[in-house]
Amino acid sequence: MLEPTALLAFSLTALLFAASLGSNFVFVLTRTVGYGRAEGFASVLGICTGSLVYTLAAVLGLSALLASSALAFNTVKYAGAAYLNLSSELFPCQGREYSTSGIQKPLKRWYFTLF
Repeated sequence: MLEPTALLAFSLTALLFAASLGSNFVFVLTRTVGYGRAEGFASVLGICTGSLVYTLAAVLGLSALLASSALAFNTVKYAGAAYLNLSSELFPCQGREYSTSGIQKPLKRWYFTLF
């Protein structure tokens, strides 16, 4: 069990990182403005789910295990690559095309000046 001071410090740090503007903010903003509210909301759910998985893995000690064992790291790395390859074969893109033609010109200019 974590001490209350350690839990508070961890929570405040996580809140600070979550509230800071960064690449996730730009990603969600461009998806929302370019493709609508539902697409932006789906992007937010994906980012939050990934953050939750990474945080739980760190809390459970998976980060320390992967850092200390080359075999465990390579196993997870190759399993992830196999999963991505398999999912691309099983679930191909079914005609949903994204184009930048529907995005307003000022947004395009603003987005590309960031990078």
